[in-house]
Amino acid sequence: MNSTGDVPEVGITSEGGFADLAFRLTEWTTAGPGVGVIARGTYRGRPVGFKAILAPDWTATPIPDTGVSIYWGRVALESLGAESDALVGLLAEQYSITESPERMPAKVDAAAVSLDSDPRTVKTQPVKLKVFFESHDNAEIYLNIDPTTSVVELKEKDPGYRRLIVSALGGVTLKRKPWWKFW
Repeated sequence: MNSTGDVPEVGITSEGGFADLAFRLTEWTTAGPGVGVIARGTYRGRPVGFKAILAPDWTATPIPDTGVSIYWGRVALESLGAESDALVGLLAEQYSITESPERMPAKVDAAAVSLDSDPRTVKTQPVKLKVFFESHDNAEIYLNIDPTTSVVELKEKDPGYRRLIVSALGGVTLKRKPWWKFW
């Protein structure tokens, strides 16, 4: 623990070229019919955190001949103010992004899929989600929530998505050429 209270330092691991962050699950929230989780930690003495909201509706798609289903749904990552602005900076630092946005927008919506757990059981069972930022070329990051250990992780899916992840969480709109200018 540290001087900022009962939240530990953000766990940072860099194995195999991937940068992963682990936070303390500090609070459950109700977000309309969805379930929200607040994840917090500190980094260099500064509070860092975010809120993840899992939508209530998840579509189960059975994988034939396995007895396993994948679940498709929506996730929103919401800002906690300065704590979430610090998250954008922390990700930029860990991802070696020299120019990063300074603020996280109030809300970043994304699609999500769970390959081995039902997100509707997030309050009692660990849930591992692959999150797709559709507004940023479907850049992907893993969001793992474990209520049994009170840990929330943001795990890197592919280092090639680094700039897009920081842009998505920093509210930067991608500049795109109109389709007719590709010819």
